[in-house]
Amino acid sequence: MQVTSLKPENAKALVILIAGLAAVVIIIVFLNKTFGGIKNFLGSITDGLGITDSPDRAAQKQAVANAQTESASTNSPWSPQYYKNAPGGALLTTQATADKLAGQIWDSVGIFTADIDEVYGAIKQLSAKSQVSFLADRFNALYNKDLLSWITLQYTKWGTPDPVLSQIIDYVNGLSNY
Repeated sequence: MQVTSLKPENAKALVILIAGLAAVVIIIVFLNKTFGGIKNFLGSITDGLGITDSPDRAAQKQAVANAQTESASTNSPWSPQYYKNAPGGALLTTQATADKLAGQIWDSVGIFTADIDEVYGAIKQLSAKSQVSFLADRFNALYNKDLLSWITLQYTKWGTPDPVLSQIIDYVNGLSNY
């Protein structure tokens, strides 16, 4: 039986090929364990780059867009006019409380950071849509900005995921009117 030896250049190529295959296997195992597979990994990349959206993310973006479109209507709790059309006895906050919450929302954005949890925390202190409207009115008076548009702009700019913005909108939509 005759044993043939590999030429040095062929042996080097074989080692590189085996190392490359091992690296591919390791990457595939890593992607499966971390992201649930290559498809999920590529999906998260395309979502992150804004190339495509998952159905959930598309629905969240649509909820934010709908709320922004409707906020100009006096029937929207994001409108400063909503509470002004409320019947007597509607829930409002004091001006001091609304100003404090508006400040909390405004201060949630810094030079290098943005904390959407501060915004959510401020909104969650309200128990009626009329209170959200009053807050929107005070935010506009203090900062000359539309509350929902400002929140959306600031947190979209900082890359805050739509789920958090849509959670805030869902919370407000679930409140009692007055």
